[in-house]
Amino acid sequence: MSEDSGIPHHGIGPLSRLLGYHFRRTSTLFRKDFEQAAGDSGIRQVSFGVMSVISANPGIRQGDVGTILDIQRANMVTLIGELTDAGLVERGTDGNDRRVVRLSLSKKGESLLAEVTRRIEEQEAALLHGFDEDEIAALIAMLHRIGRNAQGEGSRPASPPNEDGS
Repeated sequence: MSEDSGIPHHGIGPLSRLLGYHFRRTSTLFRKDFEQAAGDSGIRQVSFGVMSVISANPGIRQGDVGTILDIQRANMVTLIGELTDAGLVERGTDGNDRRVVRLSLSKKGESLLAEVTRRIEEQEAALLHGFDEDEIAALIAMLHRIGRNAQGEGSRPASPPNEDGS
């Protein structure tokens, strides 16, 4: 038993060296932290992501938001509908192609995004206590690299040879 907590200490076997396990555990901590920070705002992680991309790219095409965040078209339609109904996102048309939906945040959306972002940043600061800005930037860069590898953009090591050496 751990002397300071009274909780039995048990090994976790191969999980201790599997990065995916540690990502999942850490992701769960960040998700719970996000939910606490978002509070009663009604903003979910996916909505926050959509609003963040729209905020950074006023007038962006709805399909481009979905592509950036890897959200299927049907799900994007529902998400944008919810955000529009809540008065957070405004739809517009493209001057060259009226079939194209252009998105921007409403004043209410901008205000809510700013407030939720502030709360999230405060929460994340507590989780990342002891990390300096360079370490955080390096961690983000490494996570991006893993993402690129998963999409086949990075170089992957060659498969180990078969038992017969081929």
